[in-house]
Amino acid sequence: MKTALITPVYKKGKRSDYNNYRPIGILPCVEKVLEIYLNEEITKYIKKYNIIPPNQYGFQKEKSTIDLLENITDQIYTNMDERKYTVMLILDLTKAFDLIPHDRLINKLNQAGIGGKLMDIIKNYFEALLVVRLIVWVFYF
Repeated sequence: MKTALITPVYKKGKRSDYNNYRPIGILPCVEKVLEIYLNEEITKYIKKYNIIPPNQYGFQKEKSTIDLLENITDQIYTNMDERKYTVMLILDLTKAFDLIPHDRLINKLNQAGIGGKLMDIIKNYFEALLVVRLIVWVFYF
């Protein structure tokens, strides 16, 4: 299930810097189907127990940047009508998912009630990600 054809795909910046490449893995069909199924089940669980706040727009089906901008615009206009100030802090975290320590993410998933065999699969997936990055770095640079 962990076998994949790995190809480094250039993103931006210096071509000699391995951090500017994203490893793309072509997965066996069975693994891809399992990944889709697990994603759907975790998403159902998260929605059922309202784990993600309603003002979270990233990586959510049926939510987009347009929805976010409409929400922000409405809030600004409401504040203007009520003679209130609006202060915004906007962050663009490049490679945001790559910056999250896997152990911290696993702890958050545990706190959300995800455990057992599903957690074993998720941990195994993170271990595979580390191996893929190492393989791409060693063989292509």
